[in-house]
Amino acid sequence: NIISFFLDGLEYAFEVSSAVEVLRLKNLTEVPKTPAFVLGILSVRGEMVPVIDLKGRFGEGPQANKAGRVLVASFDDLKAGFIVERLSGVKEVPVSSIDGDTSGFDEPCRGFLKGLIKGESIIRLLDAGKLMEFRADEA
Repeated sequence: NIISFFLDGLEYAFEVSSAVEVLRLKNLTEVPKTPAFVLGILSVRGEMVPVIDLKGRFGEGPQANKAGRVLVASFDDLKAGFIVERLSGVKEVPVSSIDGDTSGFDEPCRGFLKGLIKGESIIRLLDAGKLMEFRADEA
């Protein structure tokens, strides 16, 4: 199962095992000396979670709409929130419909993909772990 969401009209998704919860974006604390795509940290039941601008993380510059929701995802012992414009919901996707070959797919998110889900439209299945791996000095 996946949880899908939209960003600039394109559909993306995380595996449900990675997605934890959806929150409203509020009380964001800015953190100095972090990459530009880290908008700050959010307290989620006492745990400090970095909030990441996905478009910035893809190297496309800052996201235009920062008034969306925060989709909190976890990977191993890491957690991060990702700003999404709107949620599409949880969908059941057969493993056979996930194409792991993204070599011909030329979008900025390509380095963060687990695969593409092809149906009526393309859903970009993101790798939460890769999105969370960054150094504090990364631009």
